[in-house]
Amino acid sequence: MTEEMWKVRNYNEEKHQLSDCWELWVDEMSESFSSSELNARSIAIFQSVEEFWSVYSSMSSLQVMPKGVDVYLLKSGNSPNNGQKIILSFSEKVKSEWDLIYQQIVLLCVGSTISYYTSLVGISYSVGSGLKISIWYSGSNETMLSDVVRDINLIPNMVEHTTRISIKN
Repeated sequence: MTEEMWKVRNYNEEKHQLSDCWELWVDEMSESFSSSELNARSIAIFQSVEEFWSVYSSMSSLQVMPKGVDVYLLKSGNSPNNGQKIILSFSEKVKSEWDLIYQQIVLLCVGSTISYYTSLVGISYSVGSGLKISIWYSGSNETMLSDVVRDINLIPNMVEHTTRISIKN
């Protein structure tokens, strides 16, 4: 065997670029996101699969997230204050599944496999009496939103765990 066959790659140098650059925002007390609000702050920016997993793995579990904290994962340069959002609501009864549910939705969005990815602004979640995950779109229409809901419902156990799906402008 040649030495070349056994050469170990340095995976820290190899990056797998995502379709877009993403930014993680945290808003600790507001009722709605606005980039001008003082309590909304950028936590991290990532553009590769490796950077995504580094950021994602450092996030706290949704099960221990304090009420009143909103977390936004947005394509860089975007804010969710224009367009529509699909809101998925989950009860406390499925709290043990919250992290997995959120992860599956994040992977669908960040991995650019969700329908109408080019119009996707980002996703967010907030914890109150249950979990609400919002998927934000710009320039959406009824067909587009129903296709996105179809994509979400293809995630294993999503239909059984979702308490309510609503759409807001």
